[in-house]
Amino acid sequence: MAGCHYEILHSELQGFDVYRTMDIRFMFAAQVNRQMTFRLAFFAKAAAEIPLLIKLFGDEVADANLAVVSFYNLEAQDNPDCDMFDRPPAAAALTLHETLFFYASLIDIILQVARRENIQLLAFQAYTPQLIKVYDRLVRQQAGQRNLRVFKEGANYVLQTDN
Repeated sequence: MAGCHYEILHSELQGFDVYRTMDIRFMFAAQVNRQMTFRLAFFAKAAAEIPLLIKLFGDEVADANLAVVSFYNLEAQDNPDCDMFDRPPAAAALTLHETLFFYASLIDIILQVARRENIQLLAFQAYTPQLIKVYDRLVRQQAGQRNLRVFKEGANYVLQTDN
């Protein structure tokens, strides 16, 4: 999208085996005041901790390389005026086109990391009804382009990669 781009601030995941992160700076409308940095977090979990995985795959999932994925705006991390997963009060509101660019880019980056890290299952959750609508559309679109399997129950999603 014109004027929108992102920069991955470090090429490798940072952290430890159970919690690894990647910081990504997004710039919207080519304006410095519309720049935001998000932390993408990959949590290693046992499949037994995610009931949807057991329901879908049974005991076969026990040996799968699994990551639970989340993200947040770094400005919200220690901000007493908002929840960590909310938009900080001073952050710019995104237009529809910027929002679509943001989520499509995040999904693309997550799938690139999954391929590089040999992650077989990605699990994540939409935290609001609005996000469910966005995720339903973008996840299916992005997964369809890559021939990945998508499973959904309520606000919970699982992507099965080809790794």
